[in-house]
Amino acid sequence: MEERTNVCTLINEAVSSGALKDQACDILGYDIRTLQRWDKNLEGDKRKTREYIPNNALSSAERENIIFYSCSERFVNMTPCEIVPTLAEEGLYIGSESTFYRVLKAENMLHHRFDTKPRIARHHPRELEATGPTQVWSWDITYLPTYIK
Repeated sequence: MEERTNVCTLINEAVSSGALKDQACDILGYDIRTLQRWDKNLEGDKRKTREYIPNNALSSAERENIIFYSCSERFVNMTPCEIVPTLAEEGLYIGSESTFYRVLKAENMLHHRFDTKPRIARHHPRELEATGPTQVWSWDITYLPTYIK
């Protein structure tokens, strides 16, 4: 709204100084129709500025409950498509599989939820380097570098 007021003031000053309204709008990079609409609607933007929260959105307690069950010792190695039916067999419904997935993704917990060893980096065997004849003997030439692919 403040920008609108400043632009309208500048253009009105230019027009009162003798400039054409169309040219003044072009110099500031606005269309004349935009300025006319702004002059007519002095109240500003009437769009809703609040964040819409649906009535069926999960509460923070429900989200914490999903995270609690997903990280519990019993379900730490299970995916949501295994957790939800297991809880349903016990007569406990916390949320659907997609709800579990959505909450875990938002919390960045879709990876393993338990302590594991770090991944072991696997590398090709070291290249054998010969600087002269008969220094390196090998029966497997798989990893020897070559120019031909």
